[in-house]
Amino acid sequence: SVSLALSLFPSQVHMRLGQGRITINGVPYDMYFNDVSHRLACVRPLMLHTRLTSAFDVEATTDGVGGRSSQVSTL
Repeated sequence: SVSLALSLFPSQVHMRLGQGRITINGVPYDMYFNDVSHRLACVRPLMLHTRLTSAFDVEATTDGVGGRSSQVSTL
């Protein structure tokens, strides 16, 4: 499991072997982020290795001011 915490926009990310599910604050990422570019930013690191996209479940929690753009940048 991997964790990240920044002082202004705290986020935590946990990766586990799974089926490729990505949730942000308990919500599927494609429902949490309305903007397609935000969705892509969530999956881009996993897409570097196509096998990883469906091999791991990612659970993230994020908070902070600045809206979704700021939240996705901390992930």
